[in-house]
Amino acid sequence: MRFHIVWLASVGIAANLAAFGPGDQPRVPQQDVLEAIRWGVEDRPHPYPLAYPDERVQRPLGYVYTPFVRIALAAHAAATAGRKLNLDEVPTHLLGG
Repeated sequence: MRFHIVWLASVGIAANLAAFGPGDQPRVPQQDVLEAIRWGVEDRPHPYPLAYPDERVQRPLGYVYTPFVRIALAAHAAATAGRKLNLDEVPTHLLGG
């Protein structure tokens, strides 16, 4: 069952990305960027674990670093260094475009 969910999610992501041409990169909406920054400042963000299809395997297959997670990690690193990551300072490559 879990394999089917992961496979369907992968197909959905691929189909979503296929709707964009080479110059039309999807970008993270401003409200989501602000939420990711808040997560990075208020908590310890982490990538999403990708589970094995076999539930007996306890370790993750890998980790998913979405643009949202990458922005939260950048905000957390800035907060740890005593700085605040502002909306206009978020690098374009973290936004997905």
